[in-house]
Amino acid sequence: MGELTNGVKRTKGGARAGAGRKPNPETVLARLAIAELDEEAEKSVRFIVNLRNDQDAPMSLRFAAAQDIINRRFGKPKQIQEVAGHMTLEQLLAGSWDNK
Repeated sequence: MGELTNGVKRTKGGARAGAGRKPNPETVLARLAIAELDEEAEKSVRFIVNLRNDQDAPMSLRFAAAQDIINRRFGKPKQIQEVAGHMTLEQLLAGSWDNK
């Protein structure tokens, strides 16, 4: 029937063309849509890079394009928020927002 290969008897079967569960049509369409969106995103990034490199574009526009590239690659920097006033832990837990 089958020959021994590395001590394991080889048998017929296994992966063959057309075997296995057929993909769900919704999954196939979703994968196609994602691939198309990836292509569009790549075009958009190229557009922003070209805008940043355009010597004839206004400097403010080129700067905004550069910021957008940096923010998309590294994320937007965190913004510090300051809160004025004093509140005790008891007021915070009680939901009292008045500074009396």
